[in-house]
Amino acid sequence: MDYLSKSKIQLIVTDVDGTLGTGGKYAINQDSQTAIKKFLDSSNEREVVLASGRTYNNMVSIVRDSKLRPYLGNRLHVAAFNGSLSMHKRNRIVDESIDSTVVFYLRQKLSSPEFKIDSMFHSEYLTYLMGTKYIGDYCTQGGYVYERVFPDKNKSIFMMEFSPVTEEPETISKYLGLDFFESVNKIKNLIFTPITPGFDSRKQIMVNNAMINKSYALNAYIEHLRIKPENVLAVGDDLNDVEMLSLEKINSVAMGNAKEEVKKVAKTVIGSVQEKGFSNMIEDILKGKF
Repeated sequence: MDYLSKSKIQLIVTDVDGTLGTGGKYAINQDSQTAIKKFLDSSNEREVVLASGRTYNNMVSIVRDSKLRPYLGNRLHVAAFNGSLSMHKRNRIVDESIDSTVVFYLRQKLSSPEFKIDSMFHSEYLTYLMGTKYIGDYCTQGGYVYERVFPDKNKSIFMMEFSPVTEEPETISKYLGLDFFESVNKIKNLIFTPITPGFDSRKQIMVNNAMINKSYALNAYIEHLRIKPENVLAVGDDLNDVEMLSLEKINSVAMGNAKEEVKKVAKTVIGSVQEKGFSNMIEDILKGKF
């Protein structure tokens, strides 16, 4: 049965960690997988985008290891690196990397002992970690910098991410100092977003081009798919979801476990991950209650 007559939602753009699961290997839990499958099976006109700060390959790997694998690249798509690399089937509808001169500057600055941080550099294919030994999709504490910690210049860097080693500063300015951000912004306008991943208690900071975020990606999908904003639903829980949930004409939803800043901009707040908030919302959509 086609449920489109009961609900106007045609496209769901959803965060992953903290929304579909608690993170790590539970990034998309069984309840969320079942809910997404039900939503996609309810109509051939419905699609889902997994919008995450994770790397593209990591997201693809997570989906392939789940019951959602048959939908990948068909009606289930990935917007990785906070939307900097957003795919629809085989098309890159967003492809915005960070300027290489900025990346090298940040690498040099973040390598300074005064900051006492690990630095993670994301490329399209791999993740590079400074200060730890990186193996596959996991890293182990190493105490040295890998020889190949920085990728080939020909590979695009879509996002950078770093986290503290010895402390958890409360603000970005305490992290690196205002003079650091002023000097970076002179090279290229960037945005620094503090987050707390569901799978790690340590705070992290994501670095993207200032205008590239999940809302940018969401608008790109709306244009690419030629659907109305009111037929779109966005779900999230952390600060890198704020811009996306702030869009006026879409249906924006914050998880019950979301940060207060996220709840303030969302039109609706549902249950937490533990309360099966996402899967219960999908059931309401299929019943025409949303």
